[in-house]
Amino acid sequence: MKMPYTELEKRFDTLTPSWIASTGRLIESFGKSFSFVVPFKGRTVKKASVDSVNGVKTWRTFETKSAVPDFVVMSEDAYAAFSAMEARCRDGQERVNPFKMMGCKTGWYIELLGSYYHSGRYVQGLSREEHEKEVRDAYASAGAQVLLLWEEDVWERWEETCLPKLNAFLSTAAEDLVLPKKEIVVRSSDLATIDVWRSLSDSEYWRGLKEENRTAVVDSLCRLYRGLGFSFPGRAHGFGRF
Repeated sequence: MKMPYTELEKRFDTLTPSWIASTGRLIESFGKSFSFVVPFKGRTVKKASVDSVNGVKTWRTFETKSAVPDFVVMSEDAYAAFSAMEARCRDGQERVNPFKMMGCKTGWYIELLGSYYHSGRYVQGLSREEHEKEVRDAYASAGAQVLLLWEEDVWERWEETCLPKLNAFLSTAAEDLVLPKKEIVVRSSDLATIDVWRSLSDSEYWRGLKEENRTAVVDSLCRLYRGLGFSFPGRAHGFGRF
């Protein structure tokens, strides 16, 4: 079970761009149905966690085909879709969740390791370096990249320890992903109709729309993405009306 959004995650959140998204914040804000799950591509990966039974904390190992990391690094297109959905949630509008049960599949994730649950008996006596390798190997076996940062570094050594690691991680991610160039602000009115929203995540729904409804969807999406800084031609070139 995913733990609640912690003070540690809040601090990390305030120090990084909003396109590095905290899964704890999302679960807390939008309910359990809205979460980023790392799919392990059908593979079963052996992981470990602390299990509390009758108030007694014990270490257990288990096998899983997915995981919920602390943070996901979004690509430009994933962040645009996420921002639009977030705007709709804030406005209380009906939403269709394009991430539900499939997560943010960029493959770049960040874990914050607290010293209490990631040392000593909770990691079966492994050293810090051995435990870090264990976590990295679990993600690597799923075809994912993970940045590990320790709690005390986030709180006490952000500039000298965390920031260089984060910048190096994002620089490498940028070789694989198109990262957002700026903060994206989306008005919920840009996706005001259920046709537009459903079309983003449901191809069957899109194919079932009448031609005039499809035209309206394209118009709305073109206006939205032009507002985000993407260059789209006008209707003379086959795209929306401006």
